[in-house]
Amino acid sequence: YAIAFLIDFSIIKIVSIVLNDKMPKIGEFNIIDNLIKIFNKLLPNSYNLFGYVNIKYFYFLIIVILVIATIYIIKNNNKVNNISLLLLIVLSSILVPYIPNLFMSSSSNYIDARMVLTIGCLPSTIILYIMLLFYPNGKKIYLLSILGGLFALLTFYSIHQNMMIDLKRYKWDMKYIKEVNNMITYYENKNHIEIDKIYYALDTDVAYYYNFGNANGANIRLMAVPWSFECAFNAANSNNYTLKKMKKKDYLKFFDGKNYDKLDDYEFVVVGNTLYILIY
Repeated sequence: YAIAFLIDFSIIKIVSIVLNDKMPKIGEFNIIDNLIKIFNKLLPNSYNLFGYVNIKYFYFLIIVILVIATIYIIKNNNKVNNISLLLLIVLSSILVPYIPNLFMSSSSNYIDARMVLTIGCLPSTIILYIMLLFYPNGKKIYLLSILGGLFALLTFYSIHQNMMIDLKRYKWDMKYIKEVNNMITYYENKNHIEIDKIYYALDTDVAYYYNFGNANGANIRLMAVPWSFECAFNAANSNNYTLKKMKKKDYLKFFDGKNYDKLDDYEFVVVGNTLYILIY
């Protein structure tokens, strides 16, 4: 994991030197501020990360399992080694997602709840730690096995749900692009022209998220983010259009104050070989 980032970082440095480009500062971020942001702001609004379990109960669950682990540590030998290992497990689950930040430029460095999914693995991981280090016997081993299995399934289910929402979002994005392509073909056939330039703008109340799943990175609309729209539109086309954001004067001329909730003819304005389109 780290080697891959080191290779990427080296390539970026070499390219910036060859092109004589001033590179933004790398790895400049405040990990304490980001951690506070994750626990206080992002996680409480990210129920789907942990199988739709209320995050307050999740924190309570972590504390209970840590207390159980502490009891086992107190009752057994090698306390220093066992405590060190437990701390390593907890810290690594929190800090591992920050590795990419060390290789991101300061201008684009950020942290998001979906990037700390490993925190959701803590319950099952700590139970596994108890089972492998202290070998509970009798009914305890069966109880811990069942709990660990349930927590692991809960985490897998949560990841699966996010993945399914992401795949559904992708299908809806591609459907939208296909509809736009069909409309372009219709205009070209009708007016006997070949469109080669597309200027786009967002409507006054563009929907950033689809209405399925929670409002997070899994179901954000590709069309609502300019750079992703530009990448995807030509990638999903056989034609390679010149695609740019619309100038303010053109937006005011064709679409000022307009708002849509579905694809409509009024969102398309063709001038010569140029298409002006409003994204809803």
